[in-house]
Amino acid sequence: ATEGDHKVKLKIEYNGIWTETQNFVVRVRTFDSILNIEEYSFEPDEIKAGEPFKLKLKLKNYADNYLRDVSVKLELDSTSFAPDKSTNLKVIKELAPYKVESVDFNLISDNTLTAKLHKILARITYVNNLGNTFARNSTLGIAVKSEPEYSVNIDQSEVFSKKDQGKVVVSFYNTGTS
Repeated sequence: ATEGDHKVKLKIEYNGIWTETQNFVVRVRTFDSILNIEEYSFEPDEIKAGEPFKLKLKLKNYADNYLRDVSVKLELDSTSFAPDKSTNLKVIKELAPYKVESVDFNLISDNTLTAKLHKILARITYVNNLGNTFARNSTLGIAVKSEPEYSVNIDQSEVFSKKDQGKVVVSFYNTGTS
């Protein structure tokens, strides 16, 4: 049964005689409430070192009861990401049964961030109708991409004009994060 107050009527047989009761209310309460990150995305799609981006989380209430005081906190202390013009904490006052709600975080990455998959932790807490508090942790992956950056220098040259021959020493330097 789903959570809520339900009207019930009983039909009882005793010694071959059927009797029907008046309607009475049975209150059904859900003890376990499940809230999950249904999906997440980034804007722009490609995250680059030193540039701001938006992390969009879609939270789904899988319970048949209302959830309240839903709190989503990104653990950024040991990462190379920081909030940008916002905080790392978002709160939803109430989330209806089976509904999806979005929360957005404005973030920026460190400009020395290497191009690879980075992980951050999302801590979610919420309260159900009975006042039970729940906590969940979800790991999110952020793929940071960057184009190779390099510089080329001519370190030495024995050539001084167009048709001269000689040795040239060229150095290539990787100046990027990939």
